[in-house]
Amino acid sequence: MSALPKPRYTRRPPLRLRGRVHLAYNLFLNSMPKSGTFFAVGALGELFGARLLSIVKRDISLAEALLLGTGRHAMYGHFRHAPEVREILSPARLKMVVLIRDPRDVVLSKRDFLERSLNKDHIARYGAIAHLSRDEQIKALIRGFGAHDDVSSIERHASGWLAWQQEGAHLFRYEDFWSEPGLDALASFLDVDAGKLKRAVALAQGRSSPTLNKAVRTRWPGEMDANLLAYFRAHDGGCVEALGYSWD
Repeated sequence: MSALPKPRYTRRPPLRLRGRVHLAYNLFLNSMPKSGTFFAVGALGELFGARLLSIVKRDISLAEALLLGTGRHAMYGHFRHAPEVREILSPARLKMVVLIRDPRDVVLSKRDFLERSLNKDHIARYGAIAHLSRDEQIKALIRGFGAHDDVSSIERHASGWLAWQQEGAHLFRYEDFWSEPGLDALASFLDVDAGKLKRAVALAQGRSSPTLNKAVRTRWPGEMDANLLAYFRAHDGGCVEALGYSWD
């Protein structure tokens, strides 16, 4: 591997993890965007009594520096499976939880996020569809738009996550935050007490944040009519079934 640039510690330094559960390994929450990332970060933060460190694509060398150190760190970010990323975030070096969500709910969450965000890029992207009806906005987000793929299609958005599972990562569906078997399986992977994990999730469910809409399990059955679902199915490239969800 070629030499990595010296990481820029522009964020707060990682905390020494202590509190509710001792962290005996490096942990990486790798989430598909708009799949409940901050809800999961909140739950894991409650579980371990620590703040998870955000790793963005331009600072992936920071993750490398932390993994080469002697401490144990909890991190999160959005990284599709790719050779250059795998070399750093190999599940052989850490415990990785890959968080996914039903693509239909991802589109709804993305639409709400763009409407509310104060980020200038997000404001510009929402501005491109603000004149449309809500259903037409959702259709635009399904197929993607922008001269430079400013907002990717849901097919692209949902691709590149399942391959991590073949590397030893634990695939966790957002909907399983409301599933006892799903939480039991996650607790087993994290080697923590399932009761403590469930209590941490319950605490996270009671919080709100600028990006946390409702902390509900599933939105699309009540927010997409038959015509919108038919459009979604015709343009999603099969990503709903590919991620293990059903049209029933």
